[in-house]
Amino acid sequence: MQGLERASDPIYEFGYRFMGGERKQDKTWKHVLHSLAARYGLDAEVQASKTCIDPSLQWDKVGNIWNNAFIRTTLYKATTPLRWLSRGGRSEKS
Repeated sequence: MQGLERASDPIYEFGYRFMGGERKQDKTWKHVLHSLAARYGLDAEVQASKTCIDPSLQWDKVGNIWNNAFIRTTLYKATTPLRWLSRGGRSEKS
């Protein structure tokens, strides 16, 4: 198994490196590959090795934070009361 992945912004980079994202990604791919082998009648153990190609952080991608789903969702939820007030207390479905 060889995975080549990279976070798209510093927030995802932090989560991937320090909040368990990398381990979760590895576990997911091992499960997928083991299930694929089982689907074809093979009982094989997935072997994986890691090689860090580029350990540097991509600070030039800091502008991608605006496209971060966590940030956008948090801002949307935090501004919900403002949207209610701007519509005079009516819900979006009204």
